[in-house]
This record gives sequence, C-alpha cells and structure tokens, in this order.
Amino acid sequence: MTVDYSELRRTYPQLISADQLYRICHISKRTARRLLENGTIPCIDNGKKTHRYQIRLDDVIDYLVRRDRPPLPCPAPESATSEGEAEGSPDDEQRQACCSSRELRAYLEAIWADVPDAVSRAQASELSGYQPASISRWIRRGRLTAIPYMGHYLIPKSALIESMLAKYRGDPKYFSRKLSAMIRAASEDNNT
Repeated sequence: MTVDYSELRRTYPQLISADQLYRICHISKRTARRLLENGTIPCIDNGKKTHRYQIRLDDVIDYLVRRDRPPLPCPAPESATSEGEAEGSPDDEQRQACCSSRELRAYLEAIWADVPDAVSRAQASELSGYQPASISRWIRRGRLTAIPYMGHYLIPKSALIESMLAKYRGDPKYFSRKLSAMIRAASEDNNT
C-alpha cells in the first residue's frame, strides 16, 4: 500500500522546521530532535537555540516511507527452508536484504582495516554516519567506550564496531543511512 504525500507537499514549504517535523510525523519533540541529531533525517543545524534545524520536506517523506515500510524478515536457517519452496521465490529477495551480526562484524572489520585502532569523535561520526553530537551522547551515557586524551576522546575501533552491531540489533528506523548501506553491502558480500 503506497501513501500519497502530495497533500504534505501542498501544505508545507520545501524547507521545514523541527516543530513542523514532529507534527508531520506525529512524534514527540524529543524523538524529532533525536532523529535530527543522529542523522536519521538529514538536516542543516545552525546551532541556534530557536529555529535551529532546517529540514527538506523530501527527506521527511523519505523517512516516513522507510518508517512505515514493514521490516524485512531475516534469512531463515537453511535447515528451516521447506523442500517444496522454489528457488528465486519473492521471499528470497527479502532474505538477501539481511545479514547476521557476525557477517556485519566481518564486513566492518574488512572495510575499516586501514582505519587506526583509535579514532576521534569526528572520525567515528564519518565512519558510522551518525552526527558527532550523537557520538558524544553515546560516550556520556556509556554506550560507547572512549578514552580521554588531551581534552578529547579517542574511540577504539573495536568499540565503534560493537556500537554499530548494537545499533543493528535495535530498531531499523534509527539506522543512519551509512549503516543501512553497510548492512546492504555486507548482505550482498555474503550472498556472492
């Protein structure tokens, strides 16, 4: 079932505020702020106290489409597949869109092989696709291990990989675009 978003396009301008975002998505202000800060919905953050975010309406519609799409089932173990199921069935395509935590870990270790063993907050943000503010918040809340070093934090690469795996095990609507792309690439690598 596809939803027609033409009414949203007629009602709202191309650039909207965070207040308009939480009304459109029917979410709390706190959830809207989290989605903007962790990069789930791309935005321009000017750092002001009021009218801080500028959000493209197209990005909000993309988020709504992703959010309302039913989650893809993970692959069934080979032994659980029925003998009568034909190869190339529609479910095969959905199963290929998923990968195990072990496969994702191997993929991340491979693509980050040249990355130093400890990275800065900015580098962690670039690698993961989440905003630097999100990385800082994870460190403060103890969700991401970091080592204080000369007024900054160094994040072990292994801790960043564990954090990405924890995100992967969570709700897909909180995946950054980069994490989603890495999951797709890991599943494609595994299926080839």
